[in-house]
Amino acid sequence: MINTYLDIEKIRFGNQLDYKIECDTECEKELIPRMLLQPLVENSIKHGWNVDLNSILIRIVIRKDNNRLIISVKDSGAPFKPGFIPGYGLQSIYDKLELLFPNKHDLSIISHPEKEVRIMIKVTSLSKS
Repeated sequence: MINTYLDIEKIRFGNQLDYKIECDTECEKELIPRMLLQPLVENSIKHGWNVDLNSILIRIVIRKDNNRLIISVKDSGAPFKPGFIPGYGLQSIYDKLELLFPNKHDLSIISHPEKEVRIMIKVTSLSKS
């Protein structure tokens, strides 16, 4: 679903949008809740503009670490400002994670060394959903 969405945005932005999706082969069969990544990628397109390069670069990485599935969305935009308050997109992700994986998830907003939103979910939780 994310590939299709980014293909459409690529038509809109042309060479100004570049993206890369890296998914470990062991993660390809993991169930990820619908619309968990969409708001993150939409936010990256909205807020990921790099003024110096006149472009947007988005990198999505999905991997496993021990018993956790780690989903990372990075973009080339300016880092999150101190005191950043999440908007509707991130709040909807918080709410969805809490509903589907209570006390079995973490969402981190990282500014350095790269701007990143990272979701970690216990893998045992995914196999039961």
